[in-house]
Amino acid sequence: MLPLILPRRVESLKHASAVSILLAVVFVAICSGMAVFALWEGKSQKLRLVPDFASGVSVFDLFTTIPVFATGFGCHVTVHPIRAELDRPSDMSSAVRISLVLCVAIYFAVGFFGYLLFGDSIMADMLVNFDQSSHYVIGSIIN
Repeated sequence: MLPLILPRRVESLKHASAVSILLAVVFVAICSGMAVFALWEGKSQKLRLVPDFASGVSVFDLFTTIPVFATGFGCHVTVHPIRAELDRPSDMSSAVRISLVLCVAIYFAVGFFGYLLFGDSIMADMLVNFDQSSHYVIGSIIN
């Protein structure tokens, strides 16, 4: 993290941002490919629309996303320095729209294809599912 916080201008992070978006898109492509292949082979897990609390799962397990939200809200303090570095402050609204569309699309795709792939056995951290499923060779590569 230290090299990423040393630059004086946010503009110098454009290459790191591009690489992170590219890696997220590659992860979506891998997840979608694995999900389609599992559906094609008939190896996908049983799907469930609502949580099953009878199997000993606590209601508090639904709140595993709180650290993600806290980190996201904690990073909002960078919005004002970013806006100050833009040539035209009116560009901030289009930057926010583009970033929100990218985030929603990537999160939705990972969640959807992860749910199709792992079904009812999906865990709060989807990477744990890749680690535990030994019949997916690419899972160990992703981890």
